[in-house]
Amino acid sequence: MPDENKTAKANETVDRRQFFCELGLGSLGIAAAGTAAFAYQFLEPNVLYEPSPVVNAGKPDRYPLDSVTLDANWGI
Repeated sequence: MPDENKTAKANETVDRRQFFCELGLGSLGIAAAGTAAFAYQFLEPNVLYEPSPVVNAGKPDRYPLDSVTLDANWGI
C-alpha cells in the first residue's frame, strides 16, 4: 500500500512537459476565443441609423450676396 501512495503523489505533480502542453492549449483556447469574437464583430453590420448630415441647399445663384436665408426644406 505505501507504493500506491507514492505513485498517486507522483501523478499529481506537474512535470515540465505537461506544464508547457497545458500552457500551449490555454493559449490556443484564448486565440480561438479572440478569433470568434472578431468573427462575430465582422458578421454584425456596422450601420448608423441616423439621418444623413448632407444637405442639398441648391445652386449658389439662388441666394443673394450678404444675406441669410432660412429654408424650411432643410429639416426633411
